[in-house]
Amino acid sequence: MSSRIPSLSLLVLRSASLEAVSDFYSAFGFDFRQEQHGSGPLHYAAEVGGLVLEIYPLKAGQTEADDSTMLGFEVESLSGLLMELEIKAEIKSSELGRFCSVKDPDGRTVRLTEATE
Repeated sequence: MSSRIPSLSLLVLRSASLEAVSDFYSAFGFDFRQEQHGSGPLHYAAEVGGLVLEIYPLKAGQTEADDSTMLGFEVESLSGLLMELEIKAEIKSSELGRFCSVKDPDGRTVRLTEATE
């Protein structure tokens, strides 16, 4: 058995509104581009720090995105990002720093933590 610690390299989100979701996560620093592999669906993909984030359309028969997944991002400035996204959220403080939770356009909870020096 390998002693190498695994790292997350791919995260795929299914969405009813690809453009709105890619715009939302672009504010976090993701630079999305449209892709299509063979005859597969058109989707958006971005890579940051070895993580590929892809936004695909909902699967056939799926009417809305699954909100059971929560994402978390460390950001440079909570206030700045919230202003850019035009979202009001209560910023809380703890011994771990400043944080808040928001919803993406599909209703997924996204926890934002302000980077500490």
